[in-house]
Amino acid sequence: MTFSVVIQRVSDGTTAVIPQAESWDAEDERTEWYWTVGNMGCDCNLGIQFGETHVPCGHSAYRLIEFRLSDGRVVPCEPMIETKGEAK
Repeated sequence: MTFSVVIQRVSDGTTAVIPQAESWDAEDERTEWYWTVGNMGCDCNLGIQFGETHVPCGHSAYRLIEFRLSDGRVVPCEPMIETKGEAK
């Protein structure tokens, strides 16, 4: 099934709902992992999803709020905590 990602820009609280072309497999945690602690969880990639470019890597400029699945389910995201430059 398809899904959307809800992202918040921390600096001003603006929220964007970004539809995704890829599919969400509820039986497989890889999609959620990819967006939370994987490559897409980095500010540089979240910024691109938000329509911004040249965002430095990190885990403090954007926050994933939730995933909205096409079947109506909502999957909340756990906040990333940055400690000494590394996400925990």
